[in-house]
This record gives sequence, C-alpha cells and structure tokens, in this order.
Amino acid sequence: MTNVFIVDDDGMPIAGVDPEAIAAAGVRLAFDLAANCDDPEALDRITGQYLDQYGAAAFGYLAASALSIVVREVLAPTLQVTDAVGVDLRGGLRAAARDSTNGGGVAAS
Repeated sequence: MTNVFIVDDDGMPIAGVDPEAIAAAGVRLAFDLAANCDDPEALDRITGQYLDQYGAAAFGYLAASALSIVVREVLAPTLQVTDAVGVDLRGGLRAAARDSTNGGGVAAS
C-alpha cells in the first residue's frame, strides 16, 4: 500500500490517499452506477455510500476513476453496438456537449 498525501495551498497535509484502493473502489463505483443507471434514488444512495466511506477529500479522485471506467468499459462498447446497428447515439452526445452551458451552472476552473 502506497499512500499519497493531499496538501492544501500552504503545503499542509489534509488527507492521505491509497491510489490502489481508489482505483479498486473506482471500478466498483463505476459498475454499481452503471448497473443502476435507470434508478435515480439508487444512484444517489450509491454515491452517498462511497462519499461516506471514502470522505470528501478522496471522493473526487474516486469519481474521476469511476467516470473513466464507465466511459471506456460501458459507454464505448455500447456505442460500438449502436453504431453496428445503425443507431447514432454519438451525434446526440456531441450535441449535448456542444449545447451545454458551463456545466449547468458549475463554475469552470
């Protein structure tokens, strides 16, 4: 186990993170979310469970890991299938990205 410390603007440690544990939890979170994608209450419950278990400082890393996995391991194969049967979901995704305005009110950094 290798811990990485997260520091504040003054260089003071505010959290310790185990990258291997975050990667493993990211896989579980990704597939938990994907399996429950049609149940908003379950998605909220799952997200809350991971946030409670890993804490706010580590959750951003966990969520980023899960997002990458969902895109690579769930969405990409899904789009390959829809492409093969002639259903264009990519155009809708591109339009949604193009038409979104600053993440729906989330400040860009």
